[in-house]
Amino acid sequence: MIRLLLKKLLESVLLLLVVATLVFVLVRLLPGGPFDRERAVPPAVDAALRAKYRLDAPILGQYRDWMVDLVVHGNLGPTFKYPNRTVNEIIAVSLPVSLQIGSLALALALAVGLPLGVLGAVWRGRPANAVLMAAVTLGVSIPRLVLGPLLVLVFALGLGLFPVARWETWRHAILPALCAALPVGAHIARLARTGMLDVLGADFIRTARAKGLSERQAVLRHALPVALAPVVSFLGPAASGLLVGSVVVERIFDLPGMGRYFVDAAANRDYNLVTGVVLVYASILVVLDALADVARTLLDRRTELR
Repeated sequence: MIRLLLKKLLESVLLLLVVATLVFVLVRLLPGGPFDRERAVPPAVDAALRAKYRLDAPILGQYRDWMVDLVVHGNLGPTFKYPNRTVNEIIAVSLPVSLQIGSLALALALAVGLPLGVLGAVWRGRPANAVLMAAVTLGVSIPRLVLGPLLVLVFALGLGLFPVARWETWRHAILPALCAALPVGAHIARLARTGMLDVLGADFIRTARAKGLSERQAVLRHALPVALAPVVSFLGPAASGLLVGSVVVERIFDLPGMGRYFVDAAANRDYNLVTGVVLVYASILVVLDALADVARTLLDRRTELR
């Protein structure tokens, strides 16, 4: 197990290095530059700006300097559109907002999706199952771009229960978390139901019933841990997307999270900020994916850690 974990750690480091290199190069190959939208300035001023941010050097030299700063000092560089602020400072401010929304959304998705999935398998063939699966399908089908305004219309403008947008009190987090959580919860419900249906017909579940265990004990104690394997596999990338924030959700509810800065940075050709945010996204995804592999192995001993 330890050797496999070390192997996965090495693979993760190499993967992050490849991601950082690709993003660094690709954003600089895009048409336009970080100062193209500024008012016309004398050539000397433009040259001074490029020299200040080391954009006048060859791309290999820029990459070498950026990588040395990152590895040695943990510095992702300055931003081009936010004067006197570094990428590290912007991430330090925006990442906690995305993490709070993402953590709450993940908890809501699990709290809704797992019970619905288990009940959908146990109630197979009943009318209640058809209603439940229709709700799950609806949850999967509605994109957040539509779901967000609907939540605002009903719960903010209609009932007046929660604020429309901004980030000030705990009440401002409810609607964004719901908007992010419901589609993920619907996916979890479908995966949990499929996994539970596969397990309920297995020999060891029939053996557990033959030994006198109640249906509830057989489901919760024996079937559920094995049936959770596909859910755990899905939670790696899903949790990463939730924890680092959804671009759509943060835009709809005007949240100062990483997704909002990422969109602005891409539009403004802010190379360092785009690269830094993508690297944070990739790091969280890699870590959570590794944790999901370990958790799946612990839940089902028949699964080997890759």
